[in-house]
Amino acid sequence: MSTALAILCRYPSPGKTKTRMIPRLGDVGAADLQTQLLKHLLSNLGKPILVGQKIHDKTIYTPTLWLTGESYTQCTEWVAEQNFPLINGQNISTYTQPIGDLGQRMSTISHQLLNETEKRDGDRSESQVILIGSDIPEISNRTIRNAILALQKHDVVIGPARDGGYYLIGMSANAYGTCKDLIFSDIPWGTDRVRDITIDRLHMKQISVGTLTLLRDVDRPEDLDYATRILKLPSSTS
Repeated sequence: MSTALAILCRYPSPGKTKTRMIPRLGDVGAADLQTQLLKHLLSNLGKPILVGQKIHDKTIYTPTLWLTGESYTQCTEWVAEQNFPLINGQNISTYTQPIGDLGQRMSTISHQLLNETEKRDGDRSESQVILIGSDIPEISNRTIRNAILALQKHDVVIGPARDGGYYLIGMSANAYGTCKDLIFSDIPWGTDRVRDITIDRLHMKQISVGTLTLLRDVDRPEDLDYATRILKLPSSTS
């Protein structure tokens, strides 16, 4: 079984990223928070899973980073400067996100990664694609492992976020064709109804959905104290 992981993130341009945080942090501070969140996430994904006192076998997946907000050249140069950690012994591949609203972008990314899997392995029938956001500090390798395990029993897996959205969406290659419009089309992105609408649509079509642990994202000023504690940032950030 082959799993592709897509991490979606906005390029940290001052004034264009984490805009809800700008009144508290300023343009540069909000952009720096975006960078720190991504670094924290990639660090978590680079750590082994501990079961008791033993290191669990690594969860194998192919990590990719999808940036939006600047050109491909600027994005790749920025990533090269960051010295991000290896994930499963691999450097993370960098892409720029396609055009469209969030749903269109996620659908295109899913399609592209499943096609790349088919070209590499000759068959995508047992492939999976998982997409995550970059602003959820408690995502770890265990989260991805649990998503992969859930997809052995379900067509779709969702990681619910406290704000009513989701921090993770994954599906098998076999389910993608049936599910893509239900998941990615005509969704009120940015509202607290995203997760419930998505799950209701899938259940109406009798598509099996697995759910993960509820986690908190960092998107609003009221999340800053939480972010400062989790990321171990200087208290002046909050």
